[in-house]
Amino acid sequence: MACLALFGAAAATPLAALAQSSIDMVGIQANQVFQRQGATPGAPATIYLKPAQAIPAAYSRYAISLLTPAGGVERVLVPLQSYVPGKLLEFSLATGKAQRRVRVAFFDGSTERLRWDSPPFSVGDVFLVAGQSNAASHGTLDGTPAAADVNSFHMMADPVRRTWAPLREPMAFATAWDLARSGSPWTAFADALGARTDVPVAIVNVARGGTAVRYWLPAAKDADPLTGQQMNLFESRLVPAGESLATRLANGEVHCSFKAVLWHQGEGDALSNPLVDGQYPHLRTNYARDLQQLASAFKRRTGCGQPWMVARASYTNEHWYAKPEYVQYKWAAEQAIRRAQGYLPTRSAAPGEISFLRGPDTDLMAGYMGDGGHKYRPDGLHFRRLALTLHGKMWADYVGRAMGYNPPAAAPNAAAPENLVPEAKAVWDLFATVLQRAPEDILADGGFIYWTQYLALQNLRSEAEIQAHAHAVIKPLMQNSHEYRVRSWFPRLVNRPPSASEVAYYVKQLSAKASEAAVRSQVAVENNLTPAQKQVWLLFINTLHRAAPEIDIQDPGFVSLVAAHQGGKPASAIAAELQGSDEYKIRSAFMKAALRQPSLAELAAFQQKLAADPSLRSNATRLADLVWALPGA
Repeated sequence: MACLALFGAAAATPLAALAQSSIDMVGIQANQVFQRQGATPGAPATIYLKPAQAIPAAYSRYAISLLTPAGGVERVLVPLQSYVPGKLLEFSLATGKAQRRVRVAFFDGSTERLRWDSPPFSVGDVFLVAGQSNAASHGTLDGTPAAADVNSFHMMADPVRRTWAPLREPMAFATAWDLARSGSPWTAFADALGARTDVPVAIVNVARGGTAVRYWLPAAKDADPLTGQQMNLFESRLVPAGESLATRLANGEVHCSFKAVLWHQGEGDALSNPLVDGQYPHLRTNYARDLQQLASAFKRRTGCGQPWMVARASYTNEHWYAKPEYVQYKWAAEQAIRRAQGYLPTRSAAPGEISFLRGPDTDLMAGYMGDGGHKYRPDGLHFRRLALTLHGKMWADYVGRAMGYNPPAAAPNAAAPENLVPEAKAVWDLFATVLQRAPEDILADGGFIYWTQYLALQNLRSEAEIQAHAHAVIKPLMQNSHEYRVRSWFPRLVNRPPSASEVAYYVKQLSAKASEAAVRSQVAVENNLTPAQKQVWLLFINTLHRAAPEIDIQDPGFVSLVAAHQGGKPASAIAAELQGSDEYKIRSAFMKAALRQPSLAELAAFQQKLAADPSLRSNATRLADLVWALPGA
């Protein structure tokens, strides 16, 4: 039963000890929030109940009614019907923002004999939160708490008191609930998401500070970084929380009353520095593997296959490193974790697999200890009020988009949730205007996070200061970059913007000391083509993502496509033909898993793989996974 077993199950009371007209039911706790089935405020939840003790055989009929605030019957939810001992009672209800109560009555014929009036509950969106300290409400209490602390319809599960309670700050650390009370991102999250959905938001938080992803695996036997004692977070936290939100039905199905798992973790893996055990080259693939195994094991154990939304979280300031010599690997370690966190949501889950969704990028809010306290992370790791609020709002934006919850009509920064962070907005705008990158290209490499963290570490207090610093420092560097030069040449030389693949190709050439004249000459080659050749040429560039030196106009395949186009074959048909080619599949897999185009040697090697295993042609996820596993991916 979904009775919050993590926090204690309802005790069965012998019927003889009850008044004749009363009975206990299991399935609803005071202030509990049940997951609605749909995206509208009126979407109902299905709620299951069972008696806490045996019902006398003579009381063979039951009904369920919705109560008014005063305790009268508002309407019948389940009309009088036969009661089957051992079978769960079921009803559906939507509550909006209000808390409601129901009555279960058992009848001897048409005479009511037993009655149970439920405690107040509501229907909305429930989220299971896991990860480490920045998910576990380890923030500071400075500043004004998020508005959700006064919105009593948002709820949280309190494992110490074994209850559901209003989501308010100050909030207990999820790490050790009775240890301290602190600031949390989840109040801001609930407030922002609730503004979109107009229903209650509930948090079941099992995050634990200081943990790496391996601490959460089923076979974990690591020492707790806080206590030194052996722990297994899968068994002690994650599974009990999932089972507390799950109801096993008679047909073998499992009804899970939560929307998604929100995973915010990665700092521990980057900070612990795998150089210690020789695993650094595999940090990227190991993290992704472990998180996939964790999610799959959770589904097998609980029956809950809800998606996992994964934040990009890896940042810690240098002073957290136990050994100074590890600091030189900080950036590489963090980027490896970020790559894993970013790759999983791009995979198309196979039947039965857990789906991963992209979560917010909280690494944008870098900080450091000292200087009177950094505005985002005064200790270089944990968030203060400003960052907690941004953290929660970004989560709400990503959850809202992924779950189909439409944002308010006047929602700011509709193009990118990252733009809620003013440093990120300044850098985003420069990438878009100076380098003229498309949104997907802005996030395609480490440049965006690098410059955003640089700005955040300046600890500038106003948006005007942030914009001024970005234009004074970052903009000139962009204007002096190889990318800027390449992008500026194309409109002048061939009257079009370059593709992202062309930019990457020619930037690589310039970085390898190729002359600018030689590169410009390569770009201008297409000016010598016939109209039909140029049409096919552009399809090779925009569909197959080749650059000019990779296109041979004398190649029989190219010549054949030009002839077909001259004979009346439309460009759209040629593009579709190219998209069916092995080359297209391989290049797409490299862009997804390696964020780059393959070298000619890699392209040839993967063409051989597809020839040897034709099933790869129809399995883009498996093909991308093979690319992901490459040491240089």
